Amino acid sequence: MANQSSIEYAGYSGTAPQKSPDSALQSGKVRCLQASFDLSLATQANGDILTLGKIPAGARVKAIKMTSSVTLGSSTVKIGITGSDAKYRAAATFTTADVPTAVGPGAVAKAAAANTVGETLIATVGAAALPSAGTLVFDIEYVTRN
Repeated sequence: MANQSSIEYAGYSGTAPQKSPDSALQSGKVRCLQASFDLSLATQANGDILTLGKIPAGARVKAIKMTSSVTLGSSTVKIGITGSDAKYRAAATFTTADVPTAVGPGAVAKAAAANTVGETLIATVGAAALPSAGTLVFDIEYVTRN
């Protein structure tokens, strides 16, 4: 029976030379960033940006969940950073209200190296304006070395 080690485990599994695992991948600290928006306070039109918060240098985004008290209809949301606005989630519609929905990151973003500088995460509205009432919440889990 074949046995394949994960990319993260292979570097310290007994093959020479051994190296210590990246603590952001193995035994790092999980931290959470929450970003909430009252949709009645401002109109978020196609192309508008919602600033979610900042993660520190060396962090890796592990999970992003989005919960909306209302359906977002035909509007789309993508999640990323300035210059790569879909780094963690490509544009998608979200039509289920009050259900926390895993929205990212995908496998490529999860496997990428930790960021070398802090990142300000953004959500970009597309296709149509967001609803004019309701609450939109993003829960972002990321891992740091300490």
